[in-house]
Amino acid sequence: MCVGAERVKEAKVQTLKGEFESLMMKDSEKIEDFCFKLSGIVTNIRVLGEAMEESSVVRKILRAVPDKFLQIASNIEQFEDVKAMSVEELVGRLKAHEERMKGRSEQSEQQQLLLAKKWKGRLDKSKIKCFNCNIYGHFASECDKPRRKKEHC
Repeated sequence: MCVGAERVKEAKVQTLKGEFESLMMKDSEKIEDFCFKLSGIVTNIRVLGEAMEESSVVRKILRAVPDKFLQIASNIEQFEDVKAMSVEELVGRLKAHEERMKGRSEQSEQQQLLLAKKWKGRLDKSKIKCFNCNIYGHFASECDKPRRKKEHC
């Protein structure tokens, strides 16, 4: 009976190790959420009596991040001692990068909206002909007249 229980335990460990290796962070996922999932798998492996080195988890996180983290992950691998780094330290660095990038993408979106408003404000609509009513001065999307039906060829 003990041999059977040992085999079940080994099978669970192998399944968990497979999950660990195949888990990849999605582009839309936050680093904290991904690491929470990963640490759950690692905890289960360790509970079953299998050793899981901290450096293995750190390397896995660096391999599993999406493209938006590749630059920081590469810098960490090149300039830091990954063997001595804790998961908490790595997650902290990746979260800091995530926050910095979040601020930049929000700024970029705001700049694009401002540019679109400026462009729209400078546009001379007196030469624009509406496709709906055929009157100059506005776009069909801004037309107050009822929508005309499209003619088919």
